[in-house]
Amino acid sequence: MPTTNSIVSGLLIIFGGLGLVACQPQEIQPPSSTINISNPSSPSTTTKSAVHQVFQSISAQLKQQTKIPVLLPTFIPESDNPLLAALVENINSSEYKVMLAFDPQCNGGTACYLGSVSGKLVDGNLVPEGTKVALANKLTAYFVDASCGANCSDATLSWIEEGNLYQVAIKGGQLETLLEMANSMMKISNN
Repeated sequence: MPTTNSIVSGLLIIFGGLGLVACQPQEIQPPSSTINISNPSSPSTTTKSAVHQVFQSISAQLKQQTKIPVLLPTFIPESDNPLLAALVENINSSEYKVMLAFDPQCNGGTACYLGSVSGKLVDGNLVPEGTKVALANKLTAYFVDASCGANCSDATLSWIEEGNLYQVAIKGGQLETLLEMANSMMKISNN
């Protein structure tokens, strides 16, 4: 009959393999308000929709501290995981970067990091690196696949919209997942 220590050790090995040992549970609050957003593929149409609950706690900060339009996805892989959090990694008047992680203290560690969403004002005729793919709104995006060894890097999908470089990234992500995220990007209005 297995001892308590052997059962606990087995669970730690299983959960360690899933990358969840470093994550601490947190209480997720249901969305309490809605924000006016418009779909970038049809800029003249504004709909009333709740921002994805993972962004609820930081959406006001993003709107207040950056001057570029903030785009956030309504689709996030693994968003059914109650540990998922959105953490402001970098923000100023011309850019923002939000880390998606399974621990509010993650700091980009491999066990708790899922990916990121970012936007940045760009100068001139910057063309992102990667393989060209089309977004649903007919913009051209550029896909860079992840490389995996002991750990996987981010797969990224980047595009230029209204003079800003936007990017979604998922650690070890697939093109289909990144396209779904990018096509779900919604602009948070300043209303």
